[in-house]
Amino acid sequence: MENVASSTSRGFRVSMRVHWTATGREPQADWRVFPLLLTLFLVGPPRASAQQVLEVDYETERVVIDDPYHRSLAFDMLAIDHASGILYVEDREELEGVMSFSLITGERLNVVRYGKGGGPNELPQNKAGFALAPGGNLFVADPSKVLELDPRGEVVSNWLPRAPTRLGICNLGGEPAVPTVGGVVRRNPGGPDLGVGSNALVGESVIAASFEEGQAIADRTWRARVACNEEAAFVVESFEEKADSVYVYYLDGREDGRLAIPAESTRRWWRRCTVTLGGVRMRRPCPEWNESMQPSLDENGNLLLVSTRGIRLPLTGVIIDPESGCHAILRHRPQPGSRVVAIYADSAVVFHRETVPTERGVRIGANAGRVTLNPLRRVSGEPCADMVPSVTGRG
Repeated sequence: MENVASSTSRGFRVSMRVHWTATGREPQADWRVFPLLLTLFLVGPPRASAQQVLEVDYETERVVIDDPYHRSLAFDMLAIDHASGILYVEDREELEGVMSFSLITGERLNVVRYGKGGGPNELPQNKAGFALAPGGNLFVADPSKVLELDPRGEVVSNWLPRAPTRLGICNLGGEPAVPTVGGVVRRNPGGPDLGVGSNALVGESVIAASFEEGQAIADRTWRARVACNEEAAFVVESFEEKADSVYVYYLDGREDGRLAIPAESTRRWWRRCTVTLGGVRMRRPCPEWNESMQPSLDENGNLLLVSTRGIRLPLTGVIIDPESGCHAILRHRPQPGSRVVAIYADSAVVFHRETVPTERGVRIGANAGRVTLNPLRRVSGEPCADMVPSVTGRG
C-alpha cells in the first residue's frame, strides 16, 4: 500500500490510500477499475434538436448586494433556495460559517456557523462545500466529514462518508451525497453507506493496477463537482479539464447515463492567451469555458453548467434538460471582473469583483463584493419546455 498526498488551491491537504501491485507481467486492470472504464461508453437521454441561445443583459440589472468593503464572496461555493429566494454563499469574512442573503431585498439574513476541530460536531478541516438540506437546514462538508446544521448552527447530525476525500457535496433525495469513483456515496440512515452508480466505490481506498493509475483516479475524484435532485446525481468529474459530458447516477438503480454538452459550446475560441506573472508576459494555451465547470440546478430542475475560470469568452455556460437533452447556450458580452454563477427565476446571478484602472488596463480583485440579477434575453432558436419560461426577446 502506498500513500498519495497532494495539496490544492483551497489550502487543503488530501491523503488518499491507493492499492497497487508491481509484477513482471503486463499490468492487469483491477476489477474495480475495469467496470469504471465501461461506464464511459454509456449514453444518457437523447439530445433533442430544439436549441436556443440566451444572452445575459448587462445593461439591465437589479443590484442585490453592493458592499465591496465588507463583502468578499467566493465564486465557487454557493447554493440557492429557489422557493424562498435565498442565496447561501461563503464570505471570506466568515470562514467558519455560511452566510445567507435575500435575492429579493438583498438583506443579509443569517450566518450559520460551525465549530472547527476534532470533535464529533466539528469539522477538522476548512469547509469544502455545502448544500441545502431538508427543513431549511444545511449540509456543510470538509474533505472527510459532513455536518447537518439547522439555521441556528446547531448540529442535527454528522456523517463520515465511506468515500475518498473530495470537495463535492449535494442533497440526493433528502440525504447528503459525495462523489466517489464510479458514482456517489449517499448516507443511508440506519444502515451502511449506499453507493449510487452501478460501479460506485464505497470505501476510502482506490483500487488500481498501478500507483500512477490510482493517483490519477484519486485526483479526479478529489476534483469532482456534483449537483443532485430527488432522483439523480450529476457529476462533473474532470473539473479542472475540458469536459464534453456529465455523468448521471440514478438513486433508483437505473442504468448510469451521460448528458452530452452541446458540441457548439465546446469549440476552441482562441489558441493562445497572453498572461502577466510577476511582471513577465507569457503566452500559453487559452482555457475554455468548459474547463472547471460548476453544476447546479435551476428552479425547474434543469442542469446549469457555468465555468469558474472567468476567462473572457462570449460563452459562459449551458442549460440542459436532463430528461430530453434539450438545451440552451448561455452567452454574454464579457465584463471585467464579472462572472455568471447561477440562475434565479429569469435572470443570471452575476458576481462582480472590484476593478481598479491601471496604466496597463484593469486590476481585478480576487473575490466579489457586488451581486446583481441580470435578465436573460432570448436571441435565437426554439425554447425548450419549462426552461426559463418567462424569457422573451429577439427570436
